[in-house]
Amino acid sequence: LVYYKDDSLKDKKGDFQLETSSSVSEIPESYHKNLPTGVGNHFFQVNIRGRSTKLACDHETEKEKWMDGISTAILQLKSGIEKVKTGADFSVHMPDRSVLTASVKTSNAKDVFLKVATTVAIQKGIQFFSLVKAYTTPDRLDFYNVFSERDNVADLGPYRLAFYRVICLKGRDDLSDPKLLAVEYSQTVRANLMFFEYDENDAIELAALQLKVKEGTINSVTHTRGFLSENLHEYMPDSQLMRYGDNAEVTNKWEADILNRAAEIEDTKKSINECMEEYITKSQENPLYGCTFFEVSMIREETDYAYILGVNSTGLHVIDRKTRSLVVSFPYVSIMRWSRSSKKFNFTTQGENHWTMLTKQGEEINKFMGIYVRFLLDNKD
Repeated sequence: LVYYKDDSLKDKKGDFQLETSSSVSEIPESYHKNLPTGVGNHFFQVNIRGRSTKLACDHETEKEKWMDGISTAILQLKSGIEKVKTGADFSVHMPDRSVLTASVKTSNAKDVFLKVATTVAIQKGIQFFSLVKAYTTPDRLDFYNVFSERDNVADLGPYRLAFYRVICLKGRDDLSDPKLLAVEYSQTVRANLMFFEYDENDAIELAALQLKVKEGTINSVTHTRGFLSENLHEYMPDSQLMRYGDNAEVTNKWEADILNRAAEIEDTKKSINECMEEYITKSQENPLYGCTFFEVSMIREETDYAYILGVNSTGLHVIDRKTRSLVVSFPYVSIMRWSRSSKKFNFTTQGENHWTMLTKQGEEINKFMGIYVRFLLDNKD
């Protein structure tokens, strides 16, 4: 761990030799009054051979990056990994749940991304995709954190490496590229089933299009009553299943309606690509289309309630995690200011209404908001 006098990295001041017994930790707030001033407000300490060295950063996010980097270095020493692995094969999860193997000489996120992008061969819109660190919660929801170009994707721990479209500008998609269409369709299906709320008629229409895409051909011999009884959850959104999934009369009606509508779509002679494009177009009518979702909670009457925050090109959207119902949306024009920390995301809407959300992903939320707000400002005419 080398440190210099300033950002020019010319005047070296010293270094620390990390060992397997080293550690990095927060400094308890009770000790902050004894720390020096004028060197940064966010402190942490590195412990080497019983000696503690205190370090300071200007911002909380910088402190977290330093602590994560030092912790990773110590773990690598403990594991006997003294340099970044080379010639590695990375399993990259795709939106359609397939897994692509990328053989790359380094574990740098940019190199792995370029390899995946070349393999996928999407011709348009590749700049809106990214490698992400994805995970699935016990209530079957998928969330992710975006890798930056310099990140090391080798040691994921409990997460999985995935390739997702992370920026979506509604109305600007060119779905003439069949590979982009297939990826966009698969990602939209997953978001629809997990997070979106639809009325019954729209849910049936989307399920029928999805069935047509999956089966290719719908016929009256194979696709009859009982065909969807075991996997209805793969076609109907969770928001509907949570309300009526235990009602056999309702679910039987859903299955019949989906099969009947799929048969009608079959009669139109629409191609698979046309059905995928129609599915996406219809999904774009939902205010949550194109969202990146984050785990958040809010305190109400001294009780911590779980929510999901969606961020897309139109604004912020608060979803009840238990029912998947859309609680409220905030268009960007209504948001006056926002801020974030390592534990919170705050924003103020018109009328000086203050919202505080507890989350570890405040920096990530800020990143996505910044991208969309800059785009809107650049294209406001």
